[in-house]
Amino acid sequence: MWIKKDVLPQTLASLEKAIAAQWEHEPQVWTARVDQGLSALEQAIWRHNAALESSDGNVTEVDSAQSPSPGMDRQIGHLHDGLTDLGQEVGVLRHSVREVLNAGGERGLSEELRDRIISLINALRHYNQEETRLILETTTTDIGAGD
Repeated sequence: MWIKKDVLPQTLASLEKAIAAQWEHEPQVWTARVDQGLSALEQAIWRHNAALESSDGNVTEVDSAQSPSPGMDRQIGHLHDGLTDLGQEVGVLRHSVREVLNAGGERGLSEELRDRIISLINALRHYNQEETRLILETTTTDIGAGD
């Protein structure tokens, strides 16, 4: 179920670095770098999210001592839905950044748009923590231990 090399954290760090470089570049260059970071992140999210889906469109089954488990299925489904929502937000933000670039980009990103991107980064970091917690839970829980 889980992809072997997850590029999501790397692309997230790259976007974070691009956002932080606001004062190091001309506004148009900075905006273009943020756009590139959002584009890479969007692709990484959709690849990662596809790894959560099975060939029949349902959420992939987890191979663990807890499977099959309705609770585990709900948790995985919740992660999948959350990542879908975050991927859609990346698309909305990227569209907004593109509008700034198409207008010339001389002013760069507004503080509001920058804050929305930072909020997205924080939400994706939270998602990664939840996914890691779930992976650890599925691999370390010993059903029946202590009975």
